[in-house]
Amino acid sequence: MYDFLRLLQSGVRILQPDALWVGGITPMMKVAALAEAFGAVVIPHTSNIYNLHCIISEPVHVTPMAEYLTKYREWLEQHAVNLPKPHGGFITLSREPGFGVKYDFE
Repeated sequence: MYDFLRLLQSGVRILQPDALWVGGITPMMKVAALAEAFGAVVIPHTSNIYNLHCIISEPVHVTPMAEYLTKYREWLEQHAVNLPKPHGGFITLSREPGFGVKYDFE
């Protein structure tokens, strides 16, 4: 968290944390709150399901968009069966319980 604070104090106004790297959804939400306090935005790195849920839970002025990687999709989705994909520039999340993702490890 301290590194994001230092970035914001130095004038950076776009942060790209990733829930898988910062320690989960709670730290992501803390980064978003910190960004909002500095008038910055958060555009999470990659569009993993956890980052997408963080984006949708924040006001659009804090998390205005998602980064969607196309090059590594097969690797990122190798065991997930039903991850959301963009259509017309938007991603719709599942209404299933939890994150709405099903896995197939066979």
